[in-house]
This record gives sequence, structure tokens and C-alpha cells, in this order.
Amino acid sequence: MIITPDLGLLKSPMQFGTDKNNLLYMVVPNGLGYKNVGPNEGGRAIFRFSTTEKGTLTLSFYIDAADIDNDSWHIKLDDNEFVNWNDLVTSGWQWKDFSEKYQLDAGNHILIINQREDGAKMSKISLTMK
Repeated sequence: MIITPDLGLLKSPMQFGTDKNNLLYMVVPNGLGYKNVGPNEGGRAIFRFSTTEKGTLTLSFYIDAADIDNDSWHIKLDDNEFVNWNDLVTSGWQWKDFSEKYQLDAGNHILIINQREDGAKMSKISLTMK
């Protein structure tokens, strides 16, 4: 399953943007947020999704993280703690695998992407159940 930013509920200063190829992404623009904010601070995006069976969920993110000051988020799934996801510098848009894997039951789930550094761009989220 692929989730795009327009399927989420964004909290300011997280906002939508588009690149020169009209690719939709979410970002806290440089200067509108802070560097290294805590997991319950700053902008965020909330995504709701459901699974029909239990299994192991892996996540991958399509990101553009230009440098070490624009390359991180806090990620949370359901009632788990936020995970600091950092050191993700890319050269343009690239898929990056999230290190955590989650055991899920069938049903409804909530994925929260919270700002850690402004300027980090995210366009797609791939959710794979095994």
C-alpha cells in the first residue's frame, strides 16, 4: 500500500508542497520550524489505515533530505513510542527503509510523522505486510 501526503491530516507548520515535476510532498519549510524538535512539538502528519490480517509491517519512505540539517523525522505507529529517524541525506528523491518493524493485528492503525528538522521533504510512504 502506498500512502501520499494528501491522505493525511497535517498540523502546522507541516504543509504541502510540489516540486518542479509536480510531485506532492509534505514539509516544514526552512525557517518555519526548528531543528531537532521533540516528538510532540512542531508540525506533524497523521495517517489512518487498516489491515485485513495480522502480520509484520515494514515501512519505506520516499524522501528528499538535502543535508544533515534537513533529514529527520519522529515516526510513531499506534501506541508505540516515537522513533527518532535521522541521518538520511539523499541526492534528490530516494526511497529509504525505516529500521523498525511492527507486529500488527488486523484492524485500524495510526501512523504519525512528526517534524524533527525543518526542510526535510517526504512524498510517499510504502506499507508492506508480511
